[in-house]
Amino acid sequence: MQVLVCGVLALTAASTLAQDVQANWREIKVQFPFNGRGTAYHCNRAERKVSELLELVGASPNTTVKASGCTFEQPSMNIVFTIHTAVPVLAPPRPAEKTQMQALVEKQWGPQPFPATWKQLNLARERNANLRPGDCELVRALTTQLFSQMTINIESSTDLCSPDVLSQRMKDFTVTALVPVK
Repeated sequence: MQVLVCGVLALTAASTLAQDVQANWREIKVQFPFNGRGTAYHCNRAERKVSELLELVGASPNTTVKASGCTFEQPSMNIVFTIHTAVPVLAPPRPAEKTQMQALVEKQWGPQPFPATWKQLNLARERNANLRPGDCELVRALTTQLFSQMTINIESSTDLCSPDVLSQRMKDFTVTALVPVK
């Protein structure tokens, strides 16, 4: 099922990359452990970095990220992230005419759709991503724990997340993401 969804996302993203589409917000709440093998973060820095990455790939600017596991403000390789966000998802087609059931339909669909667009980003090279050597472990955790729940297709990735190469920067992590039009 997940392979089919990713294939559909890739096809949809490729065919509408430069076109605006209608989207709705979908709420996501997730908690997951980050167990770095060679990268430690101060909790407040980890929260900022995750929030910035999520906003780059389309998450709501009202995203909250809480990181716990840092003792006495010391960096930690074992952090538990709690993330509450909303992400754009393709809106279903709206009925052309309003009916008596519109209130029920709007309750199901949420507020009015907003314009969104498919955007291709190489997070390894994106200045606003501010990725540093060793951040590949955090990106890998976000990819498996959160990106899979978002409207994101991973186009290409150079994974340098082995303990002997954590000092190197990621060279490539290209995604196509559904982001709100600004």
